[in-house]
Amino acid sequence: MTACEHFSRREPTWQTSVFPDKKRGAFLLPVKAAVRKAEHLIIGDRPLVTLIVCHAIGG
Repeated sequence: MTACEHFSRREPTWQTSVFPDKKRGAFLLPVKAAVRKAEHLIIGDRPLVTLIVCHAIGG
């Protein structure tokens, strides 16, 4: 989708990509293990995130 998306749930902020999931009609957001641990996230959590698209690819 984009070359860089920045996500933040308060702090920390990190850079990643989102991936389309046609089956769900949504996008998947990979969250690094270090971020999950720091934020105490577990499977099934639905954290509020802020998405900043800084460069669209193939648009």
